[in-house]
Amino acid sequence: MNLDMQGRTAIITGGTAGIGAAVAREFVHLGANVVCSYANDGERAERLAAELGDRCVVLQADASDPNSPDALLTGTLSAFGSVDIVVANAGQTARSPIDGTDTDTYDRVFDANVRGVWVLLEAVAPHLSHDSRMIILSSVRTAMNTPGTALYTASKAAVEAIVRILAKELGPRGCSVNAVGPGATDTELLRSVNDQDAIDVMAAATPLRRVGQPEDIAGIVAFLASPSGKWITGQTIYADGGLGL
Repeated sequence: MNLDMQGRTAIITGGTAGIGAAVAREFVHLGANVVCSYANDGERAERLAAELGDRCVVLQADASDPNSPDALLTGTLSAFGSVDIVVANAGQTARSPIDGTDTDTYDRVFDANVRGVWVLLEAVAPHLSHDSRMIILSSVRTAMNTPGTALYTASKAAVEAIVRILAKELGPRGCSVNAVGPGATDTELLRSVNDQDAIDVMAAATPLRRVGQPEDIAGIVAFLASPSGKWITGQTIYADGGLGL
C-alpha cells in the first residue's frame, strides 16, 4: 500500500481541532504540506502550527463566509505554490425537531455544511493539479434517519449528492471526489449537542462498543488522499464502527 504524500499540499477546513486536526497530523506524518483553516480560537491554531512545523500553515476562515475560500486559496498558493487535496471538514450540527427549529439554526447549519462546502470546492477546483482529491466530511446520520436530526442529516445528504455529481464532472480532469461519513466521534462538536449519557448510549449501540476517535477518521481520509486511494471516486465511506448497521 502506498500512502506517501510527499510534495502534496492539502487544504483542510476546520483543521485545527477534532477530526480536522487529526487529519492534519496524519497528512504531515505522510509527508504532505497542510493549510488548516479555523473560525476562531487562534491560540489553538497556533499551537497546532507549532507542533507540526514548517509544513503546516493556519489561516482564519469561517466556512459560512462565502468570501473565505478565496482568502484560503490565496494563502495556500502563497505558502506552498499549489493545491492537490481539499478536505472539507468544517461544519455545524444541531438538534432539529420539526416543531422546534428556528430559521437561525437552519441558516447556520446549511450555510456551513452546504454553502460553505460548495463555495470552497468552486473556488479551488480550477487550481487543482491532475491526480487531485476532494474529500468531504459527511455523517453516518444519512444512513440512520434518526428522529430529531432532520436538518443536519439533510445538509449532509446534500453533500453526498454533490460528491456523486462532482465525481463525474471532475473525473476527466483527474480529480477524485469522495465523502467520509463518521459515526459518533469524540469531538467538541459531538459534545456540544450530547451529554455523557447520550454518548454512552451511542457507544453501546456500536458493535465495537465505543465511540470513534478523530484518529480513526483521519486514517480513512488519508487513505483516500493517498496514491492507494486513487481508484475510488463518487463514494461515501462510513467510518462509524458499525453504528449505522
